[in-house]
Amino acid sequence: NERFQQELLRSLEAAFGSPTIPPEIVTTLLNLAEFMEHDEKPLPVEISTLGALAEKCHAFAKALHYKEREFLDNPQDCVEALISIYNQLRQPEAALGVLVYVQKSAEVELKETWYEKLERWDDALSAYGAKALASNPQSMAHLEARLGSMRCLAALAEWEQLGELCKDMWTTADASLRRELAPTAALAAWNMLHWEDMEHYVSL
Repeated sequence: NERFQQELLRSLEAAFGSPTIPPEIVTTLLNLAEFMEHDEKPLPVEISTLGALAEKCHAFAKALHYKEREFLDNPQDCVEALISIYNQLRQPEAALGVLVYVQKSAEVELKETWYEKLERWDDALSAYGAKALASNPQSMAHLEARLGSMRCLAALAEWEQLGELCKDMWTTADASLRRELAPTAALAAWNMLHWEDMEHYVSL
């Protein structure tokens, strides 16, 4: 009856929302949700909740099922998760297909981090460069773009460009940002055999 269904729903929501729920219980509940769905009596639980739980307990095939369904209604918020799940399932072509799809969609705003997830470092570097040019030099978006460029240059082993970017950012960086820059700046200096620069960065 309706009262029983409401009590069941509250119990399921409490179980799914518990941070201390054992993984084996999560797996059992996910299996129950899958069984009920196949029986055309799906549990009254948000698809996004089921997908997040499946991903959390590394049930990536189940996570993919729910995230693909969620993607149909809300692509903008699902792209990065879908790419990650496809990568976990060793399906890079499918992950790239998601990116190609959103590139053709006027409704979805591309994020530079999606290229990073796919290890398309040249594309990511170009996207971060465009973002830096389009943003106010004093803005957080500009800083994020330059930090993203640093990650790409490190992945591409473009040490000279990376070293120049680090030096440029270092001159105006506060103590907190310098601590964030130091490991990457030292790595670039190490690979270029610039020992004095490296000592400068690691002595922070």
